[in-house]
Formats: sequence, structure tokens, C-alpha cells
Amino acid sequence: GIKNYNDFLKLGIEAIEYKNNEKSGVFQLKEIRQITLIKDDRNVLHKIQLVSANNNQVIIDLDEMELEAYIVSIDKFMSAHYEVLLKGTTGIG
Repeated sequence: GIKNYNDFLKLGIEAIEYKNNEKSGVFQLKEIRQITLIKDDRNVLHKIQLVSANNNQVIIDLDEMELEAYIVSIDKFMSAHYEVLLKGTTGIG
């Protein structure tokens, strides 16, 4: 997992866990229907959208968590390990 002050992002083989200020959660991969990586025009990852089996949506904002130094590693890990859940990317900005 990656930790920055009180914020953290933990990408595991069974779950995704995060804490960003007042927002936090643990999401079992078996309960996630879709993951969307939200990137900017330069293809830089900024947010991760999780959609659960019952259509609940959560946005994990990596910018708010100040994880810029780890963005490339996060992107590569997710593409390699969560490929079946990834639904393309969405541009922002």
C-alpha cells in the first residue's frame, strides 16, 4: 500500500482499500463490477471510479490524496492486476 500522511491507497489481490480525509472504504474485488481510470489529456491518472455489483459508485481522488509520485506505479499495477474489471479510461480537464 501507499501512505501519505493520514491518506492511503492499498491495492490488493482481493480488495481495494483507501482513506482520503473523511472518505474511506474497503471494496472486495468480487463485489466490484467495473473500474474506470480517469485520466487527463496527457494520459495521466487522476481518479479511480469503482462501480459495485449493486451500482454504487465511489471516486477515489488520487490528486486529493497527493499521490502524484506513485501515479505511474498505480496505473501499471491496476492495468496488470485488474484488467478484467477495467473499462477503458475517461478523460478529464
